[in-house]
Amino acid sequence: VAGSGTTGGSRPDVTAVYPAYPADRGYDITVPAAPGGHTVCVRADNSDVGLPATTIGCAWVTVPGVVQGRAVPVGHLEVAWPAPGALQVGGWALDADTPDPIDVHMYVDGMFWGAVTANGNRPDVGAAFPGMGAAHGFSTTLTGFLGGTHQLCVYGINAGGGVNPRIGCANVTLPGGNPRGSFDTVTAAPGAARVTGWLIDPDTPKGITAHVYVDGVWAARATADQSRPDVGAAFPGYGAAHGYDVTVPVASGGAHQVCVYAINVGLGNTNPRIACRSVTLPAGNPHGSFDAATGQQGGVRIQGWSIDPDTTSPVTVHVYVDGVWTARYLADGVRPDVGAAFPGYGASHGYDAVVPAKAGKHKVCVYAINTGLGTTNPLLGCRTVTAG
Repeated sequence: VAGSGTTGGSRPDVTAVYPAYPADRGYDITVPAAPGGHTVCVRADNSDVGLPATTIGCAWVTVPGVVQGRAVPVGHLEVAWPAPGALQVGGWALDADTPDPIDVHMYVDGMFWGAVTANGNRPDVGAAFPGMGAAHGFSTTLTGFLGGTHQLCVYGINAGGGVNPRIGCANVTLPGGNPRGSFDTVTAAPGAARVTGWLIDPDTPKGITAHVYVDGVWAARATADQSRPDVGAAFPGYGAAHGYDVTVPVASGGAHQVCVYAINVGLGNTNPRIACRSVTLPAGNPHGSFDAATGQQGGVRIQGWSIDPDTTSPVTVHVYVDGVWTARYLADGVRPDVGAAFPGYGASHGYDAVVPAKAGKHKVCVYAINTGLGTTNPLLGCRTVTAG
């Protein structure tokens, strides 16, 4: 028994057939029922006169909605196309238990890779399945793959919790191989070389690593992920983020060979050398100034600056008092005037120190100690000063 009710609805058509009875013999009853097909029977209750109930009739009716474990989803994998580092996927799927969109799960090489709702407009599907509507298409791009052949499989997820059938599978071969690129420029700087260019690995649209060698020795790494619209235009599908721009340290001035290598990912079998270029860095003997010498109790205060063209690092200065080596100091104090006069070397090239000395008159000399290609440790100056 699903429910009950009483007659009372007006049915003139019934009165026309049974004129001895009034017209209020109709019934209209709604009862709850689970989704799916049911046989519905109506019985008239004769218990008030002591007779068994009379079955008036039965009918088959389908209640709309999701039916647990009834219909199995259907669909078709129509698009399985390769892209750099990605798979483009498309098709349609539906579950006959419901006109609502269902989910589609995607597996690549046996591993779950994502889910999408099949709710895209597909009038052709709607025409083929009357009453289900047209919102049953799916389209997406799966990313994060290297080159080579990958197996893609798509499954329709049952709205009623039953079987999730495989809609389709396809083998898709993505581009792969060794990286390629360009070593565009190398520019000399004090103690360094600036290197620019671009790299692409066919296996991935992501930026890859560049290694830089100076005179055959590894010097730096950089990620080729800076914007290069010209590269993006030349290699559609890979994007523009493949430029590199890195400044690498160089131990000394003079001529050097700089080489760039692209580091392979995926299917390639080597890290190809893109190119080598020569660059000549500033070099020579250090220079500077012995600005001031001031006598004070127990010594002499010296002030000045020094730069070696071979390096941006501070220079060491040696101090002689009356011809005898007395002390060494690192010229790393901040001198904005020096930084402004020698762009690229920075301001940390000043010295300001107290050299120990006995009371009396002394000759104080300062020498800059050479780094790199220079041939001597030049005298920056001498001053005669009286210590207290």
